[in-house]
Amino acid sequence: PVCKALTNEVTLLPLGQGIKCRTNHDFSEADCVAAASSVGGNLRGGVLLVGNWPNTPSGCFVEASDKAIHYSANSSGINDGYFQPVCIQGKEQITLFPAGKGISCTPGYNFSEEECISAAASVGGNLRDGKLLIDGGSNKPYGCSIEELSKAIHFGTNAT
Repeated sequence: PVCKALTNEVTLLPLGQGIKCRTNHDFSEADCVAAASSVGGNLRGGVLLVGNWPNTPSGCFVEASDKAIHYSANSSGINDGYFQPVCIQGKEQITLFPAGKGISCTPGYNFSEEECISAAASVGGNLRDGKLLIDGGSNKPYGCSIEELSKAIHFGTNAT
């Protein structure tokens, strides 16, 4: 079919246990094929795979092994790490500041821990061993950050 382009920007989140789209950033079942196709997904056997799986994220996602497009209606499903959620990127502008001691976001402009993976992945960050690194040490900035050399995504919990 020839279709209108989606008006929402699409982002494919990295692999990792528990990874899911931010609240209100899921694609509907009707938009799932177009969204997932735009980030490399494909139809297995020519169909969208629809289910109610407990081991997948809810909403639109692709299976890492073959990029097959799926849609799960199970709102309490938990990603076991083999699936990449397809999400609406969001309206926020994302800024990646250069590394430097004492550099932090302006108060009120931090991403939450839930939003960190999606935001950081959109500017080149990745998960280390499929996980967001949570840091409480004083050498990490508060909030969402990306390690300069490895590009690993961190979330600093030390607000002081």
